[in-house]
Amino acid sequence: MAPYVKSVDGDHLVTAGLEGFYGDGAHESKDLNPWGIYYGTNFVDTHRAAGVDFATIHLYPDLWLWGSGAAAQLAFFRNWTRSHARDAELYLAKPLLVTEYGKFLWDGVANSTQRDRFLGLVLDSIYASAAAGGPLVGGAFWQLLDPGMDTLRDGYEIILPEDQRAATIIGNHSRQLAELNGQDVEAVRRRRRQRRRRNVHVGSSSGRSRSRSSSDTPRLHMLLVRFISLFRSITSLFSSASSV
Repeated sequence: MAPYVKSVDGDHLVTAGLEGFYGDGAHESKDLNPWGIYYGTNFVDTHRAAGVDFATIHLYPDLWLWGSGAAAQLAFFRNWTRSHARDAELYLAKPLLVTEYGKFLWDGVANSTQRDRFLGLVLDSIYASAAAGGPLVGGAFWQLLDPGMDTLRDGYEIILPEDQRAATIIGNHSRQLAELNGQDVEAVRRRRRQRRRRNVHVGSSSGRSRSRSSSDTPRLHMLLVRFISLFRSITSLFSSASSV
């Protein structure tokens, strides 16, 4: 399917949009799957497919580990992101994005303060990876709504004029990524090479070594620019709403 999409529109990036559940196959860490399930969508093999430009995961630890405490959910978050970032770098040589994440707001279970803390945790992890030349370079929270869109509320909504803290976290992250985008490309490459020296090089299943080619650099740059644009749009939306 991905090559066909590329044949129709070769100007946009394509991905499978998976949650990141591991399945059968080489390099699949099924023990990390939530609920103790041992089936999934073969994270590595799926994202190796021709035409797939970047890998994705979702993050809903409060839902996936329902009834667990904050410590267990934090441990899951760290293991989930680290494992997929490692796989994206070693086996895919492609960027990794958290294309859905959020915390369900439910009276007596979680409030906006806890949600904003989780929001900052995810965005800080993304920035730390991107700043070090790592594979985790972007994210998109679920979900942004405008005032008056009450029929679309699902417990995960973020309405920026109603949550100054969330708006600040998102705005700061947008500025951080914008600053990274303005850095010297060679400096980013040096950090990436340093990361690779610290990692054990792992070849593909066919025995051939996989490394990120210089042709991937423009894709990474374009991907980062698009997410910077998204966050700038969100920040601009909030600023406009605040001035009304």
